[in-house]
Amino acid sequence: MRCKAVIFDMDDTLFLEEDYVLSGFKEVSFFLNSKFGIDAKDSYQFLKNRFIKYGRKNIFNLLLNRNIKTLKDNNIDALIVNLVELYREHKPDIKLNSSVVSILKNIHHKKIKIVVATDGLPSMQENKFYALGLDKLVDSVVYCWNHNAAKPSKKCFQIALEAAGVGIENCIIVGDHPMNDIIPARTLGIKAYRITTGRFTSLDNDSRFPPNKTFPTLDDFFQEIIKNEN
Repeated sequence: MRCKAVIFDMDDTLFLEEDYVLSGFKEVSFFLNSKFGIDAKDSYQFLKNRFIKYGRKNIFNLLLNRNIKTLKDNNIDALIVNLVELYREHKPDIKLNSSVVSILKNIHHKKIKIVVATDGLPSMQENKFYALGLDKLVDSVVYCWNHNAAKPSKKCFQIALEAAGVGIENCIIVGDHPMNDIIPARTLGIKAYRITTGRFTSLDNDSRFPPNKTFPTLDDFFQEIIKNEN
């Protein structure tokens, strides 16, 4: 096989999605401080700790309930809507690890095309994509939800394959999620490699459609699969 294109998932593959979450929490904390005088450091620490232990479910509701005395004259439900919108639309303070930047540049140096296929609210994913500087490092991006092709739909990867302009025999897919990335890739007949970073590291591979190989880091993947491509 001659690799002519790599389709990458973005969140928890090229960068840790947790960094985006914490960036959003900072924006929310600064907003509550400027609007209501609520201590930004305390809000951020609460959000961070809660997220690490329990995830994002109802997290802004819980934060506002902690400050209900300060907010007693305000419409809490409306404020939650405002906070969610602020979180989703904020310009994230995130960046790629220098090793990831180097890997993407080296892939391009080998004349291999790079496409990002990312799932989630398009406005959020676009903000992440540009904040990370991926527009300068990859050939194209596919926002799956813009095509009614939320993962694990195969359609998202089919569109990415068309964007790369290569056949399945000359393409590989790299992602972190065994269901959302690996299964659709394998059912399409495309080689798929899993990177065990981020939130879903503990998820088991599907026994019917496992990755061709699993790597602990993106650099390990590059060293074994891409580095020696002519």
